[in-house]
Amino acid sequence: MFAFVQNIFAPPAHPIGVDFGIGTLRMAQVQSEGDDFKLLAAASAEVPAAIREDADARFEFFARTVRDLIVHGKFHGRRAVLGLPSAVVHTQHLSVLRADEDQLKKLIHKEAKAKLPFDPDHALLRHAAGPGGDKKNQSVHAVVMAADARWVNQYIAAAKQARLDVVGMNMQPMALLDCFASVYRRNSDRLSVRMYVDIGAGGTRVAIGQATRLLLARNLAIGGDRLTAAVAEAMGISMQDARTLRIKLGAGGGENGERVEAICAQAIDQLAAEIQRCRCEHEAAFPNLKVQRLIFVGGEARLESMCQFIAEKLGLPGQTGDSLCRMARNSRIGIESAIDRRHPQPAWAAAIGLSIGPPLPD
Repeated sequence: MFAFVQNIFAPPAHPIGVDFGIGTLRMAQVQSEGDDFKLLAAASAEVPAAIREDADARFEFFARTVRDLIVHGKFHGRRAVLGLPSAVVHTQHLSVLRADEDQLKKLIHKEAKAKLPFDPDHALLRHAAGPGGDKKNQSVHAVVMAADARWVNQYIAAAKQARLDVVGMNMQPMALLDCFASVYRRNSDRLSVRMYVDIGAGGTRVAIGQATRLLLARNLAIGGDRLTAAVAEAMGISMQDARTLRIKLGAGGGENGERVEAICAQAIDQLAAEIQRCRCEHEAAFPNLKVQRLIFVGGEARLESMCQFIAEKLGLPGQTGDSLCRMARNSRIGIESAIDRRHPQPAWAAAIGLSIGPPLPD
């Protein structure tokens, strides 16, 4: 009875954040807990390797698996915010003249129409805008993110088939900033410029932000699958065995550690160079907002040696982004969710950020 009364007066649950990546589907739901958040529910499922390149099969997997995760994950309700995977989002950086909000949207839409590879009239278009880097501050810098409306409609249809009540959609870079704005709250943190390096299976996403202001977003092709393929080819083993080997090494176990690192060294060095180019592009546009720290997130961030190497190549302090470090410790999330509170959880940053919100309006 007491627990029932507590539930009546408890703050309402946030929507479920749904992060549908190339290799893993993650769902997380938070609840406000004073000035912090409590993790109410979480669940995940690995996307079968055989369907990763088949859009229709992926959506079928999504609808079927989400229904199961909702039941077994003990989520509160079915309200959800969908994260748009970076793999289907085209990003364009624009500079336009300052204007009021309505005029600014028109200017951004006009510029985007000329530069995007598809018509923004047939796309889900979002932008994050702020003062440009020029001294007179007469321009507005906009990070424009667009996804083909046909793909978005398929995603929404699969979510409805999974019986989710979609209340919003958000872009992954914005979700990361929302997540870590709740983690880093000191005034110095709000003023600092951080580069989020999200290393996933299909690629790496780079986002540079100051608090919740997005300054740069880029998609890079090198991710965990590229490293796994290199290991599989060099060692004459299957992709699954190579992936298992890399996971064990990330957990501090397994054999052939030095050999695997040597195999992956060239690709990681190339990745570090591409991340450095993102940094140079940003600092050329915003010379007074230099990157001060690297935050590594995504499933591949468990490989501390790789993250450390990249940080050293860029000459910046780096850390694993623990998306749960400000979560109330009374969050009762079992190990079956693939979350072990004894260790940092960089892979869950996007899902948690989607739940924290706010979602971008439809």
